[in-house]
Amino acid sequence: MSITALVTHPSSVRDRMATDFPRPKLRLRAELLVPSVAPNRPLMGTACDYLLRFQLLRVMPFATARRWVAEGALAQVAKLADKGALVMVGDDFQPATKVRDRMERILRGAKQTLVAFLAGEPLSAALIRAAINLAHCDIFYRIGRMDQRFGNPHRAQIEELRRLIDVATYDRSRQLIRAFSIQLSVKVQ
Repeated sequence: MSITALVTHPSSVRDRMATDFPRPKLRLRAELLVPSVAPNRPLMGTACDYLLRFQLLRVMPFATARRWVAEGALAQVAKLADKGALVMVGDDFQPATKVRDRMERILRGAKQTLVAFLAGEPLSAALIRAAINLAHCDIFYRIGRMDQRFGNPHRAQIEELRRLIDVATYDRSRQLIRAFSIQLSVKVQ
């Protein structure tokens, strides 16, 4: 039985966890600043995560970044390409070499665009597209297949991510962290 099943279905483990780890009651009420209208919300969340990391690297130049999950995806698809394997892209199969080559171009372009952004250039549609494509790579890393839109993001996705980053200011982030830390303070015995 999985851990998820143990804590979601009635069981002695779930009962014990409810006793030992009570859920904090979050009473945050705020208006939705950017309604989600773009397709593929999980992908959008991952792309937004990349953009937020890029933004943090820009405002905190002393920060260090770990290897992108997208780079791990490239290593995975490169192994498949070496074996002459096929990769599922959308509803079709493509040679892993083709997917690897596209991933390499996307990663190279993302790094170049990020360097320009970190040097002071404004947030560009190219960097937002790169974040979406890096998110596609993350999905490949996790499930071993590519979305058919890999390398060709929707205009709605680009626009929504721009709006999300526009409202994700450093001051607003500090306010949210402060609000969450107040709400999440749990007495430990």
